[in-house]
Amino acid sequence: MASVSRLHLNRYRQIVTVLAKNGFGLFLRQAGIFRALHLRPHEIYTEDGDDTEHKKAPLTAGVRLRRVCETLGPTFVKIGQLLSTRPDLLPAEVIFELEKLQQSVSPIPWQDIESVLYEAFGKPPTEVYASIDKKPLASASISQVHTARLISGQQVAVKVQRPGIEAQIKIDLDILKDIAGLLDRHTSLGEQYDFLSMVAELETALLNELDFISEGENADRFRKNFAADTSIHFPEIRWVYTTRCVLTMELINGISINQVEQLKAAECDCSELALRLSRTLAQQMLRDGFFHADPHPGNLLVMKDGKLAFIDLGQVGRLSASRRRILSDMLVGMANNDGGMVVEAIIALDTMKQRSMLHRFRNDINQLLERYLELPIEEIKVGELLLEIFELARKYHVRIPGELALVAKMLVTLEGIVEKLDNSLDLLTIMKPITKNLLRESFNPRDQYRRLLSTASAYETLIREAPGSALNFLRKLEDDDYTIYLDLKNRKALHHQLNQIFNRLAFAMVLLAVSIIIAGIIIGSSIMANTDASALLINSFVLRSSILISALIVAGLIVSMIRGRKMK
Repeated sequence: MASVSRLHLNRYRQIVTVLAKNGFGLFLRQAGIFRALHLRPHEIYTEDGDDTEHKKAPLTAGVRLRRVCETLGPTFVKIGQLLSTRPDLLPAEVIFELEKLQQSVSPIPWQDIESVLYEAFGKPPTEVYASIDKKPLASASISQVHTARLISGQQVAVKVQRPGIEAQIKIDLDILKDIAGLLDRHTSLGEQYDFLSMVAELETALLNELDFISEGENADRFRKNFAADTSIHFPEIRWVYTTRCVLTMELINGISINQVEQLKAAECDCSELALRLSRTLAQQMLRDGFFHADPHPGNLLVMKDGKLAFIDLGQVGRLSASRRRILSDMLVGMANNDGGMVVEAIIALDTMKQRSMLHRFRNDINQLLERYLELPIEEIKVGELLLEIFELARKYHVRIPGELALVAKMLVTLEGIVEKLDNSLDLLTIMKPITKNLLRESFNPRDQYRRLLSTASAYETLIREAPGSALNFLRKLEDDDYTIYLDLKNRKALHHQLNQIFNRLAFAMVLLAVSIIIAGIIIGSSIMANTDASALLINSFVLRSSILISALIVAGLIVSMIRGRKMK
């Protein structure tokens, strides 16, 4: 157990108790966590009464995990929300339940918000802002938003971190690391899911969301990427009034994108809006490699002037150039019903452990594509199709990178919005020209030259370091400090085959030797036939004996080959 876990033993026991009461006790017991915390199972299950709901009907793993998050408070609600964006890690049923976790939670009293603002700026909020509304505009698991007015008169939104939430999240993450490590080492489920890696990814995502400076930088980057598009808007950050735990930004008013009736009443073209949203997110994803990872309707507002505004930019996804090419290949393969292209794109991720299952994987992908592409193109759900492809990949032990899983989840959310605005639109048609442009750019001479230089640099490093590595290897061999283990499959069969090969080689060599002797006798007999009759008789006897021996050797070789075939 980590030292930090001992310091926060009460929280540790609380988390373990809630997990156990919701059906995860077996794994905790196998991992030795009960024993480490001196907990007895009967004490846990009788505490706070029986779980009558569980007795009425068995609950699914997803429902039980959602209840764990709700019971353990804001930190675990946020963890559950992040896990709901990771279909590469969890089954669809669990994802479906975690999506029910609500962003909105009970608001924090103004006094607590005031203390956070005072600590951030070193003075009361009334000296920072001309005015600030004590009633929150919105309240979420890690922050709360209040409207305010700057001294300049501009209306702003002030996002304030919940007091103590960062310390609480770090404690909970340390506890989860302990539990994950024990589950990985002591349970079969740990081998399948690699809980430690899962917690590490959650830690990175959570700590990024806790840093409001990072969120402000995200907004600036989006604004720069779409500076030429006047129909898209991202909030301006007021950096003078921004810290790690307080984010002050332009207040954006508008109609939520899922309020279709209100949009129509405001004479907004819903079809054009759906097309604009789809193209914008496709460009973020495929052109820029930097996209809004949580474009749910609450984060998308249509302003009075018709601009589409993106807010709450804490969750973003990043795609490298190579990942964008792989994603483009997948999308083109899906559009062209080319399962081979989709599979090759997944193989290019270099995360497939068992290549022996490649043929079955390709067949399953082809069957999946055929089932989807029998539908009219406007009914094809790209996000759902990607999720199913990733689910198949998980079945064949292919680890899908988190950023691609975020893409699939984002596309599912996008398609839900687009369907409400205009159900005749399809994302494959919208994204096809963007993917073609990306593929065309991949053959750009400048990019080819850059990749060539990168490859040349790698070879230069290999050539430069190879002699030293080889010399080090030889020295270890000399010092008896290096042992090589070879594990050969089907060693018995290999041993039998090697015996056959050596036996046949031996027979062949003996037969060759006898043939040479016979040839010598024949030549000698022909020379001495006219000079010495006794030598001729001797040579004749030796010749007959040699022929007999040769016949026996040939017969033995034939018998050996027949026996070898029967033993296979």
